[in-house]
Amino acid sequence: MPAAVRVPAADPKLLTLHDVCRRLRLGHSKVYALIKEGRFPAPLKVGRVSRWVTREVDAWVEDQIAASER
Repeated sequence: MPAAVRVPAADPKLLTLHDVCRRLRLGHSKVYALIKEGRFPAPLKVGRVSRWVTREVDAWVEDQIAASER
């Protein structure tokens, strides 16, 4: 049986709104405005809370960087 893979606490697979805002240096209203405009990944609903997939947020950041370099 393979050993369990541990996810470092600094890089969870799911992010809270606070985590997303801190990573992007944006306020929560701006994050939700970008979602409404279809310009940012929508969150997953986990019970009654919203969570963002880390790799989707990271991919969005990479896309923004690539777009700014064009």
